[in-house]
Amino acid sequence: GEAAEADGGETDEAGQLIDDKTTELERALYALRHMRFDSEDAVPSSSTLTEEPRMGRDVRMLERLREAFRERAVWLETALLRRLPASADETTLTRLLPFVAYQWIDGPWQKGYTRLGWDPRECPEEAAPLQVLQFRDPHWQAGGGEKTR
Repeated sequence: GEAAEADGGETDEAGQLIDDKTTELERALYALRHMRFDSEDAVPSSSTLTEEPRMGRDVRMLERLREAFRERAVWLETALLRRLPASADETTLTRLLPFVAYQWIDGPWQKGYTRLGWDPRECPEEAAPLQVLQFRDPHWQAGGGEKTR
């Protein structure tokens, strides 16, 4: 603890040194807001993060994310990664999504990242085609879908 503080490093409650990358990811994970379908609360309209990225690559990627959410209000992670440049990965999304979106925990948009300030429950005609469809095959889940010799 004291040695890390003497070196100018930040430590957690256990006295372990926290590196900048981990701290940034942890902040982003805590910053992403979540909604439940049956909640009567208003959807998040702004990010809890106050300092936007200043590094060129992140600034460009954040603008690409904003473009994507202007095109479509709800995205699943896989589709969003396909829409973004190849340099985008899950870590990039984790760090940048809190600036532009919140995530549904359940309901018709479960796991969908949704543009900040937009409530699909209030726009049924626009929101209906953006609902998440889950396909479940009990035969496949039970192992029956695997090829056997």
